[in-house]
Amino acid sequence: MRSYELRMTLTKTKGADLFTIQTLVEMNEEDGIPMLMTRLAVAVRKKLFIFVWKDTEFLETKELNIPDRIKAMAWVGPTKICLGFSGEYVLMDVETKVLTELFAPSGPPDGSGPMSALNNLYNMSIGSRGGKPLVTKIPNNEMLLAKDRK
Repeated sequence: MRSYELRMTLTKTKGADLFTIQTLVEMNEEDGIPMLMTRLAVAVRKKLFIFVWKDTEFLETKELNIPDRIKAMAWVGPTKICLGFSGEYVLMDVETKVLTELFAPSGPPDGSGPMSALNNLYNMSIGSRGGKPLVTKIPNNEMLLAKDRK
């Protein structure tokens, strides 16, 4: 029987809530040679740690503060990650740290605008509170978002 040895420990990930990993072929900016890039995102309470696999180990590249505990997440392309919180979904660019709201619990303050009807329909059919958010990456850097009704 084979035995495996521990190669490294990511100490900042103790108490992790969840993680997601992606591997992509990217072009090296310096010489244009394709290289395999593996990124790991680990949610720990209200923090998101980003690691990149380099040679034989994961190197921490970012430690990001998040406004709420992450309930679901998935990579969407090389620098963006979809985060599901208890009441909303956001798309985060891990390079710029910009959060873009995807689904809000309610529409714009005045209740008008093109997203208002969609948000109201979403809240009636799915519920603005309740079940666990789900995020699944599908082909072409698209994602499928769902939320169970309680």
